[in-house]
Amino acid sequence: MYSKNIIVRRNVKYRTVRIMEQVGRFIDLLAEKRIGIIRKGAFTRKRKLSYQSVFLTILDVGRETLQMKLARVLPKTGCEEECSQQAFSKARSNMDHTAFRELFEFLVDKANNTPDLCTHEEIPGYIVVAIDGTKVSLPNLPEFREKYFTTGAGAKSPTALVSTVVSVTDGRIIDAVWSEKNDERKCAQHHMEVLKEYFGDGGTTVMLLMDRGYPSDDFLRDIAEKEFAFCLRCRNGMNKDIAALPEVYDGEYLFAGGAKVRCVRFALDSGETETLLTSDRKMSVEDLKRLYFRRWKAETEYLTIKKRLELENFTGKTENSVLQDFWALMCADQLLWMCEIEADPLIVEDRKDKPNKYQYKMNRNMFIATMKDKLVETICCKYPKKRKILFDKMMDDARKHVIPIKPDRTTPRPKNKRKTEYSFNNKHNC
Repeated sequence: MYSKNIIVRRNVKYRTVRIMEQVGRFIDLLAEKRIGIIRKGAFTRKRKLSYQSVFLTILDVGRETLQMKLARVLPKTGCEEECSQQAFSKARSNMDHTAFRELFEFLVDKANNTPDLCTHEEIPGYIVVAIDGTKVSLPNLPEFREKYFTTGAGAKSPTALVSTVVSVTDGRIIDAVWSEKNDERKCAQHHMEVLKEYFGDGGTTVMLLMDRGYPSDDFLRDIAEKEFAFCLRCRNGMNKDIAALPEVYDGEYLFAGGAKVRCVRFALDSGETETLLTSDRKMSVEDLKRLYFRRWKAETEYLTIKKRLELENFTGKTENSVLQDFWALMCADQLLWMCEIEADPLIVEDRKDKPNKYQYKMNRNMFIATMKDKLVETICCKYPKKRKILFDKMMDDARKHVIPIKPDRTTPRPKNKRKTEYSFNNKHNC
């Protein structure tokens, strides 16, 4: 019996190899159409650094010093000469982030054809996605302080908001937004427009899971108008009338904006009272608890993006380089997910006759280190057989380094936790 945490897709074997080949061709097409080039005459002559070599160096997931990265990545892109940091910085300044965003949308579109997309196995008829945002610390420079919102002591630290839509079934990011303002609801409205276009008007309803920062009269009315199903957590102090309801409650509530929702209140194991607002009238309270818990997929994706892929460890100090790094990282995360859905069934197959207590899956942190060595080389490879050999090596590494899936595992949230840059449980992969 396969774990519900792993979806076995038997008909996608080595599909990612073909996608990586298409990624190489797509980058060539971007260069041919001169997508994202800022200066008119840039990349027109044959120089040491081509459009493709600059693009792939930024796409690489390694976060060592820039000079070490250039020495490691450039030879794989066909650039045999040494390159200085200054020359690379000048070359990347001729390219903006739109080319990387085009690649991200290309990869999302490719992944859309993958079987078993998003449909929640426990709730037939729903496509369940989680929307969540996270704050990203930017280089503390005047140009960022002027344009972006600020946080920290004295509100002097420039910060951006990143918002994503994550499939709770497999953890794939479907859409992403980079925002200069700290407005999660506005980002969520953009996501809903994308979801409408992405899933169309088919017979499957999209169920939105969101944390306590989203509910408001206007926002709930907006969701109802767009005809999305939803399950949102409500802050304790958001509404006096809801706060006055019994600690155990299941009934309808009419907001001032005209939105009529089902309000469910129950006690958590910690003793706190949780309040959920939902459009669903049929699910039991226990099913709603399990459904909302699936929102945790969005949090684990941010763990990958911010800690393992090191989003905030930018390779440049200009807004252009920061946006390049962000969209390149989103592309790398899509490729990581594609590799994961191919590796996990292989890991399940390897261990089907072993008396293991838990099911196992790919160790993402270890695989990111493998991607750092193999990703660019696999994309650049012009020979199908060699590309397959390189991908086989990546899959072999994924099958060697695995971690157990421990269902229903919970970790107490400590109060007044001391913040540290280097968490014991989230070590860097390089």
